Amino acid sequence: MKKSFKELLKGYLKPATSKKKQKEEEKAKEIEVTENVEEEIIDITEEDKNLVWAFNAGHTGNDFRGNPKYLFIYINKYRKDITTYWLSGDEETTEFVKSLGYRAYTLGTLEADTALERTGVFVAEQVKLGLPAGLSHVKYLNLYHGVGTKNVERTVTEGGLVEGLAHKYILYSQYYRNYQLFLCPSPMMEGDFTKMCGVDDDKVIRAGYPRNIYQKYFEPIATFDHDILAAKGLDESYKIAVYAPTFRQNLSEDTFHLAIPDIEKLIEVCKRQKILFVFKMHPFMENEYAYLKMKEKYEDCPYLLFWDNRDDIYEIIDKIDLAVIDYSSIFTDFISAGVPHFIRYVFDYEETVQNLEHDYKEVTTGQMCYSFEELLQSIETYRDRDDTKGIDRISNLYWKYSDKDSFEKIVNQTLEFTPVEREFPTLYSFDIFDTLISRKVLDPKGIFYKVKEVIKKSDLNYPEYFVEEYPKLRMFAEADVRECYHKTMESRHSERREIYMKDIFDKLQWVYNLTDEQAEFLMKCEQEIEIANTIPLTENINKIKKLLENKETVVLISDMYLPKEIIEKMLEKADPVLTQIPLFLSSEYGVQKTTRKLFLEVYKSFKPFYDFGKWIHTGDGRVPDVNMPRRLGIVANQIEKPEYNEFEGKLTEQLDSYDSYLVAALMARFRQNHLFDKEKFV
Repeated sequence: MKKSFKELLKGYLKPATSKKKQKEEEKAKEIEVTENVEEEIIDITEEDKNLVWAFNAGHTGNDFRGNPKYLFIYINKYRKDITTYWLSGDEETTEFVKSLGYRAYTLGTLEADTALERTGVFVAEQVKLGLPAGLSHVKYLNLYHGVGTKNVERTVTEGGLVEGLAHKYILYSQYYRNYQLFLCPSPMMEGDFTKMCGVDDDKVIRAGYPRNIYQKYFEPIATFDHDILAAKGLDESYKIAVYAPTFRQNLSEDTFHLAIPDIEKLIEVCKRQKILFVFKMHPFMENEYAYLKMKEKYEDCPYLLFWDNRDDIYEIIDKIDLAVIDYSSIFTDFISAGVPHFIRYVFDYEETVQNLEHDYKEVTTGQMCYSFEELLQSIETYRDRDDTKGIDRISNLYWKYSDKDSFEKIVNQTLEFTPVEREFPTLYSFDIFDTLISRKVLDPKGIFYKVKEVIKKSDLNYPEYFVEEYPKLRMFAEADVRECYHKTMESRHSERREIYMKDIFDKLQWVYNLTDEQAEFLMKCEQEIEIANTIPLTENINKIKKLLENKETVVLISDMYLPKEIIEKMLEKADPVLTQIPLFLSSEYGVQKTTRKLFLEVYKSFKPFYDFGKWIHTGDGRVPDVNMPRRLGIVANQIEKPEYNEFEGKLTEQLDSYDSYLVAALMARFRQNHLFDKEKFV
């Protein structure tokens, strides 16, 4: 039965009515949520934002700890003129902070977004990779926890953290240079951090770490049961020892397995000496296989405690009698808190000490132990040693600026700080092939056909089959060498992915039984033809000339197996100005754009550190010149490269000669530069 017009109209109007109702419900919810954000924050004006502080801590921002935690508590108790809230990415943490009586919001919620709009100061204890939306122009109070012997942040150039650090500074370097205040607890650390984090003198806050001194000077806080001896069934005659190793970037095995190879022996020592031995693992090490297995097996052992990092060990730091340390910055916190005994357990000393910023033995204290057996012996006798002199020396080295007034120094300097928006220079990088220079033949396969013509006329007596099939055999050889490199990285103990040009001709020589003279002639011939085939792409070269005239920083970066001296000759032929620009080649560094590591070589090349507001890269490849740099925070511009159409491709296939590649390349370039869509169709 057909519906009446009235019924059809009713059906037509129904969705619109539903959408209107939905919008009304969303608006009501927004008003309700906004009202839930405390009136103190809602009523903040633009001028008052300086008195609204957001706090966040931890490697992922999902826990309640660190220097921000103790400054947060201090301000809530003693600085009522400042409105604070804790910002977390975890709902459980948000509810936990609320249960302590403090204001807290979860990232991504309307409540958090509303509060962030009215925030003037963001407090953290790292140089964060991601900033919450809306905080790109607020003061950044960095209560950085990293005092110690290691290189950090901008000066880290080796290991698995490099890419993440580079990404962070490529994206946010200008923001941190302009808006970041940085906490430094001593003259030595001030010197280190200004160099390693790029902090200007007027942005240094000279004071102690809140996490180390709050419990000493102010009303203590307890967010969990502090009597860990009783929890293990031990009386007060037992002493607490803490082992707090740092994360190792370069170890191929679990750190825990190497550090504690025989836990039963450790238990025996702890039992004799009446010690509760606490394993306080770095957050990056909590999921190591050996540690998890040991934790599962010995969870109930009365002499061992596997610390839950959700509990803040700084709340009980004054109860620790012995600290077993390596290169971790927590060592200095133990010093500041008054721990009386130290053991330096450095089983990998020879491998690690090379990468430290300071002389390890000069900036730490405690008996040195290089093996597990030495560690056990040192634990047996630690009470007999007096570490006072070493502790006093280290305390002055690391904590000269630390005192009870540290909290007020931090708060007042932050309130008085006015950021100045400075524009930092832009770094420009350009791909080389098909961006600045090209080949007359367009497709590199055309080069191999020219080599075929040359060797066919030579008197070196190459095998007939080898000559006739040379272009194909040359490509097969390169593919084989690349596959070999890719599959043998582990056995070669090398991360080199890019092949050497000579590898290709060594492969040809081995497979086809060529003489040294024949192989050498092939490689030299190809290099000369590459140079002769070079043509400039003047439009992009002129862009570089303009940038250089304006004193901009420009680098060239290319995935290419050709040796550097050959590339330089090709660039010189195109335009001598290109030879004046720093050149980053995969053949020289062994890494490629396609893995982002060649971009990292550019990043690491600037001394004392990468210091640009933006990085813009230009190239023709979708993956190496667009996708990969964008994953590092680089702005990527892809240029159009001429490609053979079906007819031109068939031309090269059918004629199968160097000349056919020359003609096809001319036709492709003519189409790109001169034809409109209708003409292409015709």
